[in-house]
Amino acid sequence: MAKERKRKKKVDQSEQPQVKESAKTPVATVEIEEAHGPTDYADEDEGMPEEAGEGEGVEVSGEEKVQPAAPTYRGKHPPEAIPVTLRIGVQELRGVLELLGPAVARRTTLPVLENVMVGEGYALATDLEVTVKVALPEVKGPVLLPHKGVLEFLKYSPGHETAVIKVEGKELTIAIGGSQARFPAAFHGDYPPLPQPQTDHEGVLAGDALVKALTAVLPYAAKEQARPVLTGVALRLGDQVEVVAADGFRLAWRSIPGRLPGDGLIILPATAVSVLKRLWKRAAAAPDLSQASTPAQVATAKRLIRLEWGADRLCMQFGQMTLMAQLVKGTFPDYHALIPTEKGGSVTAMVEDMQRGLKQLGGERDEMVRLQWEGNGLGMVASDGESSKTQVTIPAQSTAPGRVALNIRYLSEYCSGKEGSITISAGITETSPVMFTYHGVMDCVVMPMFVKW
Repeated sequence: MAKERKRKKKVDQSEQPQVKESAKTPVATVEIEEAHGPTDYADEDEGMPEEAGEGEGVEVSGEEKVQPAAPTYRGKHPPEAIPVTLRIGVQELRGVLELLGPAVARRTTLPVLENVMVGEGYALATDLEVTVKVALPEVKGPVLLPHKGVLEFLKYSPGHETAVIKVEGKELTIAIGGSQARFPAAFHGDYPPLPQPQTDHEGVLAGDALVKALTAVLPYAAKEQARPVLTGVALRLGDQVEVVAADGFRLAWRSIPGRLPGDGLIILPATAVSVLKRLWKRAAAAPDLSQASTPAQVATAKRLIRLEWGADRLCMQFGQMTLMAQLVKGTFPDYHALIPTEKGGSVTAMVEDMQRGLKQLGGERDEMVRLQWEGNGLGMVASDGESSKTQVTIPAQSTAPGRVALNIRYLSEYCSGKEGSITISAGITETSPVMFTYHGVMDCVVMPMFVKW
């Protein structure tokens, strides 16, 4: 009796008593009828909840009952996981996985992000910075598909076949005709939930113009993380929509027809622009025909992108696609103050001639090229900063004699993808930014390199 009173006193002093089982005298019995509350899958040793005995609650000395906390599961799957079976066409599934590929995380510390979520009416991929969702209304679930392995299996499967996807326990199987592939199954509850961004504004822009402008300035974004705000592409809101990117040596901008509510700039991560470019190329929205009543209007109808954004995230929707991007924090520089209002001598040359001259010069990507013009010729001299290598002269038209020295890679990247003519304008001093004009519109400035002429 004394031992029993001592044991009861010890229990009364603790809100969650530890229960120990004895081979000789059972002190407590536990029975779990149903698990409630969140489940912890952090430990993967057993894959089952800790064992318990019989009874209802915790009974100590036959007098007091204490309800146990919800069990802690150990492993990727709760024991009550229900088997899942999905059926989807091979061609459709393959296309969806290819679309989601750019958003699948690689070299991540969270292996679950290497999967794609399929089910609940959509397919989803995320690297936590960029999320892509594709509508699949007929597909239930959910299941996680290892993106790389499943796509490899589907690559050589007939597109007209149906893929039967089954998840049983810790195994995922995909059967197509007489072929079958098996993969370890990840628990869908470990996958990040679909972001629910808080949106303060929304607007619509012509998709082709937006994607073209974003893609054009993307190479000018900084690659280093020293200034995070320069690693993305800024979108100016208001009556004059612009996109802009800079890396500390170059600044490029493009105007986009339309208007977006609000003012200031929001900064998209570079990854989001790259993903958008690929999605738009493969799955762009159909043209908006709501206002088209004639064949000419149908032919010129624009494919639209709907934008919604708040303080932390931007959402872009078109067709069956939704792209969500976490915005870069910080204040983008006042780039209008960096654009010169005065210029020195200018020279205009055909892009094809400029590119041919650059190829003849050869040299390393970050070497210097000296440009010197007068009359109807533009001289190009490749230099490593100490001695000249090759000199090439191309036809050009100049307004006044001038000269600048530039990084040869910067000049080559500006010419890339362009046709027709470009105009290069020197600054009013040899340290002023060099201005570039294409199709009559100035769209880039580059800091010159310092040389002795």
